[in-house]
Amino acid sequence: MGYITEFITVMIVQVLLLSFISLFTSMWYLEMVWVPIFGNLMYFYVVYKSYNYGVIFSETDYQNFKKMYAPLNQYIANQANQRYATSGLSSEKLEEYANSLTEGFETHKWYLNPELNLPLLSQKTTIPTHVLSQVINQQFEKNFFDFVNAYRVEALKIHLLDTQYNHIKIEELAFMCGFNSKAAFQRAFKKHTGTTPTLYRKLMESEMHNFT
Repeated sequence: MGYITEFITVMIVQVLLLSFISLFTSMWYLEMVWVPIFGNLMYFYVVYKSYNYGVIFSETDYQNFKKMYAPLNQYIANQANQRYATSGLSSEKLEEYANSLTEGFETHKWYLNPELNLPLLSQKTTIPTHVLSQVINQQFEKNFFDFVNAYRVEALKIHLLDTQYNHIKIEELAFMCGFNSKAAFQRAFKKHTGTTPTLYRKLMESEMHNFT
């Protein structure tokens, strides 16, 4: 179980580094730059170690890793709440902005734009970037990337079960849903569903077959 010990050690180091970095940068920069950097480093670290140790991660392993990684996510959430405590935005205004975002993503499907980022979303909503970050963090309890990718994953799940798309590769379907790279959509899909797109499709098809 050496890889588990190493994983926990790396996670603790990440928390300490983010804590230190947060003293010298804004919450927006922390969320948009440093958190994705550390997240990607952790992803490649796990892949490398799984190969190095000859480990094939099961679904149970994946869920356990998510639980161990939870303190880092909780730390980021706590940091956000502390910084937002003095923002001056009322709960009513936060809810208004949240409803505006929900309408834009559900009605206008802004998530389909693979180039979507916080500044571009700010232009669409006329809400300042730092306020958008606060709304997404507090109202949806997600960071910007998880918020957008959640919509993309849901759209991809629908396409995977639609027989008219059976002839289209899963990677191409992911691009249709707003993802801009194979690695990005695989990470996001696994994070939001706990499984891969291929296994998800097979599982859902099997369940529908059994139901009929």
